[in-house]
Amino acid sequence: MTKFHYRARRFSAFLVGLVFFVAGALKLMDPVGAGLVVTEYLKFFHLAFMLPAAKVVGVLLALVEAVTGAALVTGVFRKLFAITATVMVGFFTVVTFILWIKNPAFDCGCFGEAIHLSHGQTLIKNLILCALSALAFIPFKGYGKGRGGKIVSFFLVCAAILFITVRNWMYIPFKDFTPFKATSVLLAADWENPENPELAFTDAEGFFCDSLATKGYVMVCSAPEPSRMSAGQWSRTSALLEDAQAAGFTPLLLVSAEPGSAFLPQELDPKDYMLLSQAAYFTDYRTLVSLNRSCGGATYFHEGELIRKWAARALPSAEELKEILNSDPTEVTISAQTRGSIRFQAFFLYSLAVLFLI
Repeated sequence: MTKFHYRARRFSAFLVGLVFFVAGALKLMDPVGAGLVVTEYLKFFHLAFMLPAAKVVGVLLALVEAVTGAALVTGVFRKLFAITATVMVGFFTVVTFILWIKNPAFDCGCFGEAIHLSHGQTLIKNLILCALSALAFIPFKGYGKGRGGKIVSFFLVCAAILFITVRNWMYIPFKDFTPFKATSVLLAADWENPENPELAFTDAEGFFCDSLATKGYVMVCSAPEPSRMSAGQWSRTSALLEDAQAAGFTPLLLVSAEPGSAFLPQELDPKDYMLLSQAAYFTDYRTLVSLNRSCGGATYFHEGELIRKWAARALPSAEELKEILNSDPTEVTISAQTRGSIRFQAFFLYSLAVLFLI
């Protein structure tokens, strides 16, 4: 193998690895979104029996993608990850070709919510990756030996990947790419802009009450999977709604259930049961997980503008609610967005710096 051929193979492997790493990491920034993408695929291919595992499958695939990308960029374990990347690229290309022919309503989800590609664009992207993979990996030999120090770089990046995966699984993602991101205005508050996200929910009688989220200070608690929430989670949600009302917010509980259906566990404290029932409105699962990625999370609106979100594991205290209510909504938004953006950028800067420089 000539030196030019070897360098061409390494450069091609580097490009494939970079795409894999970015695509996998962006999906791991939003594990719930990764699960929604897999859900669409499973429904399309009539694999409904796997739907309960959609989120786990989505995260595992994204993990393999990101780790494979890191290995290809650093040049470690070359044969193992050459085979892994080739199989994945081939599989994705076949699936994308089917989607291009059938043209279903959902997109590929290759880069999570961050970048949306049409099925035609995705197919072209995958065909380019196929060509690069063929140049980089076939035949599966003659890869040469990587630098020993790059193994350290690889494992450092893998540790960062695992950290952001666990963190974003448990809490609100660093960066919000959904329509319900901070500063977005609900459609019910501004009908002149049809691009505004619609938060449609009804009362127990089935009448739409969207405007309730657009008046003054509103604290919305989400229950996209009410059957999976424990009595303790419901109690914490009740406490938040009570504290929010005492602080001056309008408390709303949005539940993914049929209007008027019984969704609360019978063993719940009667006081909590009454408070939650009175604050409850009904919508669908996808709306709630788009609004807030956390089951039982909270979202703060001011005059229909989304200000801030909290995960179910990090709900604000009564004192925090009072402080937030007395703060300028714009300042609250900027503060939360800045923290999230810094963490998002820090992960990618750290990862790329370790992959390229160490």
